[in-house]
Amino acid sequence: MSKTRLGAWWLCLAVGFSALSAESGCGRSKGIQANSCSQASDCADNESCTDGECVPSNVGVGGEETAGSGGSYVPGGGGDAAAGGTLAVGGTAGTAAFAGEAAGGEAPVDPCLSCGKDQVCQAGSCVDIVCTPDSTLCVDGNVWQCDSQGLSKALSKDCASDEYCVAQGDSALCSPTQCVANEALCVGQVATSCRADGSGPRAGGEDCAANGEVCYQGQCLTQGCTPGEKLCEHDDVYLCSMNGTGVMLFEACNDNEACDPNVAQCRNKLCEPGKLVCDGSRVASCDALGLSWQQTGTDCADSNALCIDGSCKPKICTPSSTYCKDNAIYTCDAQGVSSQLTQQCADAYYCGPWYNNAVYCWNDVCTAGSAVCNGNSVSTCKPDGSGVQPGGTPCAADELCNGGVCKAKICTAYQTFCKDNNVAYCYDGLQYYNQVVCGSNAVCQGGAGAAHCEPYDCTPNATTCLGNQVGKCDDTGFALASVTDDCASSSQICDGNDACADSAVDTLADAEELVTVSTQLMLGVAVDTSSSRTLTEIEANLVLPATRDLTWSVYELVSGTYVLRFSKAVAGQTGSGYMSSGTISYQLAAGKTYLFTVNAASGSFAAYYDAAPWSASAASFGRILGGFLNYSYALQSYYVNASQVYQMRISTAP
Repeated sequence: MSKTRLGAWWLCLAVGFSALSAESGCGRSKGIQANSCSQASDCADNESCTDGECVPSNVGVGGEETAGSGGSYVPGGGGDAAAGGTLAVGGTAGTAAFAGEAAGGEAPVDPCLSCGKDQVCQAGSCVDIVCTPDSTLCVDGNVWQCDSQGLSKALSKDCASDEYCVAQGDSALCSPTQCVANEALCVGQVATSCRADGSGPRAGGEDCAANGEVCYQGQCLTQGCTPGEKLCEHDDVYLCSMNGTGVMLFEACNDNEACDPNVAQCRNKLCEPGKLVCDGSRVASCDALGLSWQQTGTDCADSNALCIDGSCKPKICTPSSTYCKDNAIYTCDAQGVSSQLTQQCADAYYCGPWYNNAVYCWNDVCTAGSAVCNGNSVSTCKPDGSGVQPGGTPCAADELCNGGVCKAKICTAYQTFCKDNNVAYCYDGLQYYNQVVCGSNAVCQGGAGAAHCEPYDCTPNATTCLGNQVGKCDDTGFALASVTDDCASSSQICDGNDACADSAVDTLADAEELVTVSTQLMLGVAVDTSSSRTLTEIEANLVLPATRDLTWSVYELVSGTYVLRFSKAVAGQTGSGYMSSGTISYQLAAGKTYLFTVNAASGSFAAYYDAAPWSASAASFGRILGGFLNYSYALQSYYVNASQVYQMRISTAP
């Protein structure tokens, strides 16, 4: 093979990153023309016919440059991607997954993350790296300058027709010889050196590929990276160069940035490396570079805990509530994982429930440790004074617990009962008071809860009129022991003097007290009649402050309600003393109950009454039940008041 042809093929290995182009002079002197060919047989054994020229068969147009120089040129140093070849820096890194999924959501997709490691991102687009930044390289036999980012190159120097473009490291120059005499260089992956006259590489050398190595500057070295690809080192972006045996700083990341090894780019830090946060109930951590949040695999919900500030904390209280601890009030935080002392309850106070999820310092219910009653059992007060300890020692059936002691029961609690001929009211089974004094004209009757003063129908053992008969009253005061005169047989009636007479006037009650009767109120006296006779007049002891029109009425008790049977209006009554209905005639029947009333059409007045015990409980014609003071529409029998009787006079005849 001729010297000229040799210079043509081995010098082509110095092109750099890119493959050779069909138009390139590729390291030849501009004055030397390549041997033309039309088929492979026109070329030497180790050459092939490509694009009409004989070129070495191991260096094809569009192939990858991997050779390095030993001082005469830089293998893989620079290239011309636009000259028809593929960038020799080794493919793309693939589309990096954006690790910006922070706890709680996904970060927006960054288009730059789709760029390969042999590209850079500009204005959201991926641009190929075509040469070593700031280097010079040989293109078409001339010196070209690579820009500062390695993205483009421009013609720097046109070599003369008798010069060769020779690359040395990251520099290229126009040289009269094809290589630097005696300097180590690479032919493909074979390490050799330049001839002494600079006319080309010496034959032979060491095959680096046989040992799994690559040739760079005439030495067999271990390839540590893919030529032309970026990588992260020292938290900055470096570019793999020197045929993969070294790196150069490509981009220095700022303090708020980190080099993402997935895409070999400087990216803004999203978080503080190692910081823990919460993703719902799960714990997430910031990765070692601060570029993304990663799940730690810990879910606080698995342990019934809450995730707070990146850690699992047990729930110790109801959120935003207050609760008692050591006789003090504590306030729970909004998450329920911590609390703080709010108030210490003072002596003689205890911490206890208030409402909903709130507590309060209350006065002690009892003295801590003292004997107290738990129902009808003797127990002790709780240590905090908040109440009675459950359980206790029961009192006997005839005893009641009082003040922490079992005491003898004397009455049924909250019931009336008869005591010393009075109606007594039992407080709590141990104490009572006299509610009604029955006096000498009545007797206390009825069991617990039903005790009442029952007026005598007659005075025991005295001569009396009862049921229109004159005789001696028996010991009970409710019947005659013997009859001496039957008034009915002589067409007479019993009078108030306990004798038979043609008429009778009964004064019902004494004038002890005075009460005001308002307009529209009606007063009267109820009598249980035991002797049939004719009612002839109704009178009432009144004080009239002015002239009043009075209405006098008789009501009969029917099924628990008093029903009007007779009524008479008397106009222009005035003064004080007994006011009269005038002569009337109404038949009273034995066995019936009547209510005798008076009321003013307008204006108030006063009336005299007798408070129980009454001076007299019986009339000649029946037994007095009590007084009445109410509205005319409220006539139920329970409105009759046994504690007072209004002073009235009732006149009757046979």
